[in-house]
Amino acid sequence: MNGSKKSARISLITIIAFAATILALVFPIAIYFIQRASGETEISAQILSNDELTLYAPEAELNARFSYAGEDVAHLWKAEVRFINSGYRTVVGKGSMKNIISDEGLNFVYPENTRILRVQERDENLEAKLIQTGENNFQVQFSQWRANEYVLACFYVASEEPLSVNPLPSVTEREIIDGNVIIEDLTKKEVGKRRYAIDVALKSFAGYGKIMGGILDSVLIIGLFGILLGGWIGYIRFSSWKKKYFEKFLKHLPKIKPPLGKGLIDHYIKYPDTTPANCWEDFKGKKSPSKLQIFDDLKDALLSSSLLIILLIGFLSLLLSIIPV
Repeated sequence: MNGSKKSARISLITIIAFAATILALVFPIAIYFIQRASGETEISAQILSNDELTLYAPEAELNARFSYAGEDVAHLWKAEVRFINSGYRTVVGKGSMKNIISDEGLNFVYPENTRILRVQERDENLEAKLIQTGENNFQVQFSQWRANEYVLACFYVASEEPLSVNPLPSVTEREIIDGNVIIEDLTKKEVGKRRYAIDVALKSFAGYGKIMGGILDSVLIIGLFGILLGGWIGYIRFSSWKKKYFEKFLKHLPKIKPPLGKGLIDHYIKYPDTTPANCWEDFKGKKSPSKLQIFDDLKDALLSSSLLIILLIGFLSLLLSIIPV
């Protein structure tokens, strides 16, 4: 005798809960290992502050002159910049394992109509040197730059003419082999705007994480809708069989030899598809369709379908709420 139908049946809610649990366990583990294996090589120049020291409100009859270290300046900016390895791979600046383009270090340049008056290193947990290589050029020299290591520097930058925007350093070419140098102006970040791990802490993996999340989300949605579709197909097939053959089936059960007990007859009446093959031998009609029966009746089918759709909408809404654009 087959086990009871209730124990054999897989409820839709159980399947949803199981799929959600597996997804919750697998997704962060997959993110971690793919992130470690595929994380980009990345150096960020983060602009922490960038202020014009010579900024004042001019009056018609007021003239002002400024000088820095004995040199006359018309416009002077003081910028605090943190150079940090924001990726997950070590950048090597010297030796046979070097993965930067230049022979010396990473090259940066300020706009052409500016000049660097002074470069002052402020703080570091990295053995690096900031060397001015031209009027508006400088270079960060290092041997080995591990993830999260940084050097903090202060730049005094002058220009003869007013600028529409505060001057920022930039790179003119790809400085790292298979990697990136990013200029990130943190002075422009919106105050109080929340930022999330997938766009900040795992920045180099954000693309992979979103692709992975999209794939897993799609698999979950397709899988659950496949289960839902299969349930409806099974329900329709069973309803069609029941309409045509159920009355014959009720009359057939008491005639089966050897006779079935009342408990088995009641069970087979409730779950015809669990009836053993030998009990169908003399049945005048089609055997009850064998299926994964998810729904007991139309009410159960409609309720489960509605619940599934609500859960899927909630799941998608949760993803959109925790991954801002």
